Amino acid sequence: MKKIISLIILPISCSLLFGCNKSSSNAIELYSDSPKTTINDITYYFDNLTETNFSLAEYRVSFRLNLISTSPEGIDFTLDNPYLIRESNRAKYEYAQGNFPKTAHLECDLNKNYTFSFTIPSSYKNTRYTFNIDGNGRKIVYHLYQMPDDVRPDVTINLHIGSSIYKVSKKYGEKFSHEWISPDYCYYCTEWYYDSKLTSKVSANYVVNGETDFYGSKISILKYQMPEATSSCFVSGYNYIPTTREIVIPRSFENKPVHSILAGAFNGGCVGLYNIYIPKIKISKSYNFINCRELVNVYFEGTAEEWNTMNEADFPSTTKIIFNTYK
Repeated sequence: MKKIISLIILPISCSLLFGCNKSSSNAIELYSDSPKTTINDITYYFDNLTETNFSLAEYRVSFRLNLISTSPEGIDFTLDNPYLIRESNRAKYEYAQGNFPKTAHLECDLNKNYTFSFTIPSSYKNTRYTFNIDGNGRKIVYHLYQMPDDVRPDVTINLHIGSSIYKVSKKYGEKFSHEWISPDYCYYCTEWYYDSKLTSKVSANYVVNGETDFYGSKISILKYQMPEATSSCFVSGYNYIPTTREIVIPRSFENKPVHSILAGAFNGGCVGLYNIYIPKIKISKSYNFINCRELVNVYFEGTAEEWNTMNEADFPSTTKIIFNTYK
């Protein structure tokens, strides 16, 4: 049996409320997942999109068109030439039946019901369709599928870190992950949540489809060891290289003085690290810094004599040691 696809605008409320101060000759592009726009105080809005299989022989789609204006004036608004286009070959399918008054006198509180019906071969069911209406010189184009990603607007994500809020733009429909957030204060917050209590975690492949709020805790640049038996703390590694390409080893962390940089803390290449500032602390040797081949400058708070006393590590031959300098 030959399948039929029927697209119907059922007789639902189609509120057409207009003022006279509108321009014409503009095409309005709307999609099923972005069905609303406002131009010159007129809001064009499609809703109630439903799809129903009535039988093997037909397929039906229904939706409602609302046009709303802020103007209280009544006008004669004419809708002409409704038709459906199969976008794969631009073929037009004229509406087959329905009660459709061509002209209606529209007041602010006036509601009208309109019915359209389109019948197309079932073999075209999975292709893209566009529903067009010409009205008073303006074409309304409604795509019966989701908006392509390349025409979607950017969305704003509000990132809450402590008491600060950072706004990040992202393309509509792109996946969420911490990797695309470039500022250091956001980039290395490795876990994000939907709520301020940090109980509902956001997955890395979450697709952003609109403005939303995420919550997280900032991660420190450096890793530390803080043994309970000691009054000092130790730099044991790093979580990331900042976008500034430099790291400052602090004199203290959480009210404990930094005693030393432990063995292997900067093993692994330190890709992207150009400058490092080190206070007067011990630098343990084993596999520290020798593989940091991009390291240009080491700024040491003390003198050359203190450096020779405190430093046990090997640095690349191209790295310059600058003494008596610290941030």
